[in-house]
Amino acid sequence: MSRLTRAQASSFIRYHLLICGGKTKIKVLCRRDYICYTLVSWLYEVSEVLSSEFEERVEVVEEYSDSVALPEVYVDGELAVVGLPSEEGYLIESLKHAVVTLRKVKQS
Repeated sequence: MSRLTRAQASSFIRYHLLICGGKTKIKVLCRRDYICYTLVSWLYEVSEVLSSEFEERVEVVEEYSDSVALPEVYVDGELAVVGLPSEEGYLIESLKHAVVTLRKVKQS
């Protein structure tokens, strides 16, 4: 996988700002249990880091359902993470990857 140039990344960011109004929505779908509590807590803790990485506001939305076995994290409606990563850093990197991928798809 090739790295994006600064110009390409900047272009993706501008396009995403136009499409999403400058906001990335991260939705967590999970049961009301300790794993869910941990994941949601991590998301709120790292939301500022994510906001600066994405260069836009980050909105965290919680939704609870007993029908899911593992927590699911969606970025702008697309499934990005299933389960609880072993640490916050892996969560940040997974979400950054999801946003870059979504921006590439929307640009095409």
